[in-house]
Amino acid sequence: MEAIAANGLSGTTMARVTGLAGLSMGIVSFHFHSKENLLRETLMSLVEEHRNCWLESFNDDTLTPAEKLIGVIEAHFNPKACTPKRIAVWFAFFGEAHYRAIYREHVSRFDVERAGVTEDLCREVLRENDIRDLDPAQIAQALECFADGLWLNMMMYPDWLSPERARALIRQMVTRTFPHLFSN
Repeated sequence: MEAIAANGLSGTTMARVTGLAGLSMGIVSFHFHSKENLLRETLMSLVEEHRNCWLESFNDDTLTPAEKLIGVIEAHFNPKACTPKRIAVWFAFFGEAHYRAIYREHVSRFDVERAGVTEDLCREVLRENDIRDLDPAQIAQALECFADGLWLNMMMYPDWLSPERARALIRQMVTRTFPHLFSN
């Protein structure tokens, strides 16, 4: 992640990675076999880390659907998974066409899963509160897009937007969508 954050995907070489890790080229090549595999495993590590953050809230049976929704959405900004380095790595995969295809091939199902969970939670919150004039799919899509935009702004303007502020902004979006359910 250090090499990708500093050099992008194209500028990340096995030599840079092994130098930063303090490992021999042979051991890294033996384990990963190629730069592509190393990058793919790095991406999948990020995916699992992020997934574990939102699953914490989703799997917590003590939370209401509304609380789970907030937890899943705020997980985008969990300190475990939301750091400048990690965000730079995500955007490295988003930004280069070749690696964007690899991203979609390996990560789409996780993105679809989280978006589906968000939509289902929105649907449940709307149903429980007899709200019929909002579309849960549109709300979920807006939240996903807003989170990505916040990540981009945190990467581009880290002095302007912190993870804590981003979390507060996305919470504000949810509370304005469902004002009668949340006090903040």
